[in-house]
Amino acid sequence: MYIAQDGDDLATAAVAETFAPDAHHLQHLPAATGEPLDTYQKIARHYKFIFTQLIDCLGYEKVIFLEVCFGSGVLPVLQCCGVKSDS
Repeated sequence: MYIAQDGDDLATAAVAETFAPDAHHLQHLPAATGEPLDTYQKIARHYKFIFTQLIDCLGYEKVIFLEVCFGSGVLPVLQCCGVKSDS
């Protein structure tokens, strides 16, 4: 299981650690683009980061994607990954 966090908020990381202490933590620190991004662009950028890490970098063939909302507004994204490819 992987938890992907957008940004470096320590409270978010602590909640994610409490929720899934055995999960691997992926942290996305987005680079400044110079122009403001709307919410959809930020979400798309984060999804791209997640899938690039799990499929391209770590070699998983399949990903089950689950979003969990904690009442505090913290939205870590959990991925449970399938079998890694042989290539």
